[in-house]
Amino acid sequence: MIRKNAPFCTNKKGFFVEIFDSFLSILFNNAYFCRVSKIFQFTLLLLFAGLSFQASCAAADKMGAWHLEKDKDQIQIYTREVAGKQLKELKVVTHFNVNAHTFIAFISDISAQPKYLYNCLASKLLKSNSEKEHVYYQQTGLPWPCTNRDGVYKQLVQPDLKNNVVYIRIESLCKYLPEKDGFVRVPSLTAFWKLNILPDNTILAEYQLSLDPGGLVPSWLVNMFIDKAPYESFVKMKKMVHEKKYQNVLFPFLTK
Repeated sequence: MIRKNAPFCTNKKGFFVEIFDSFLSILFNNAYFCRVSKIFQFTLLLLFAGLSFQASCAAADKMGAWHLEKDKDQIQIYTREVAGKQLKELKVVTHFNVNAHTFIAFISDISAQPKYLYNCLASKLLKSNSEKEHVYYQQTGLPWPCTNRDGVYKQLVQPDLKNNVVYIRIESLCKYLPEKDGFVRVPSLTAFWKLNILPDNTILAEYQLSLDPGGLVPSWLVNMFIDKAPYESFVKMKKMVHEKKYQNVLFPFLTK
């Protein structure tokens, strides 16, 4: 007999689901099965920890360790091997004796790049979406027998003032413009600046670059760009950033 107020399950599937749920409830309320459940959970935790460790090791193997190539004039240049890539990844660490506002004003002056970037033939601003985001076209000269490179890049400033850090991210937009005769379009470039704002309001900067130049590049040219190119570029940057036009500039997004 069915009680008038009792729930009645007309769906056989729902009925068996309820029975199964009740069985599980009774089962795992048992002290023995509670202990088994905890052991099972701990085993799963160890399993996932092991998988995570293996993934971390695999990533480290692909990237390699940083190797110091040059340490001169307070400019440290590091490289590391990256599996499947022709060029090593580059990292430069140095100190700029200016504040973040001045540095952003300098790095956002796209037309000035040929004055300090190694073998930069031309650089032209294409679009500014805001004071933080710029799209520009750049040409880089390579010695014979290599073909000169060009590329379109987006530069985005991302402040993290809570942690006294400003990031500048740069990525290639290889399809933004049609390719030009006499140049090989750079198919892939990612770079970023990490500007650590120090207590005296100056900057400890870290620059990192990963690049696929496209086409074939001889090893002697690769070695030149690893050592000579970044060093000479940063020496010029550390001087140019003090030019008068970059001083006393204030960006609202850099104000706490």
